[in-house]
Amino acid sequence: MPGARLTLGELAFILRASIGTKGYRSNAYNVHSYPISNAPSAGGLQPLNVYVYVSDVEGLADGVYYYAPRDDELVTIWQGRPDVDLAKIFVTDFSPRAQVSIVMTGDIRRFAWKYGYRGYRLLNVDCGVAAGYIGLVAESVGIGSCPVAAFSSKDVVTSLGLEREELPLLCLSMGPKREQ
Repeated sequence: MPGARLTLGELAFILRASIGTKGYRSNAYNVHSYPISNAPSAGGLQPLNVYVYVSDVEGLADGVYYYAPRDDELVTIWQGRPDVDLAKIFVTDFSPRAQVSIVMTGDIRRFAWKYGYRGYRLLNVDCGVAAGYIGLVAESVGIGSCPVAAFSSKDVVTSLGLEREELPLLCLSMGPKREQ
């Protein structure tokens, strides 16, 4: 499959089936219609944000997107080749060449009110669970994924313009699997 491209339909399916909203619960946390993610989260608080760096996806312009799970859509942050940002972000040399690089961040404010200092640990647990779901769903449609922890948090914050309370946790490089 040399030269194979990930498609927008495949990417959309991976995001929706792994970390998208699967339904709503009534009156959870005093919210009439509280969203429930496909990937479980401590206390159901869903502290993760998912950003998608697109370098080569059929049907989607190159750029950086935020995945909005409630609306099941990719919201454009900026368009253009993300190569320069990715080269700064990743310590590895293969990740900047991936067709898709997913950056998972955790907003500590969503956990701190309930879990206090333990919230940081739970952010990482939730991130691992969500990354596992993404990897399994990607595998089911022939897309390879590789979790990458070798990245510069500072450069992620700069590239995405994150607030102080939003912490970069994990990246995943993705693309069609190569034949062995």
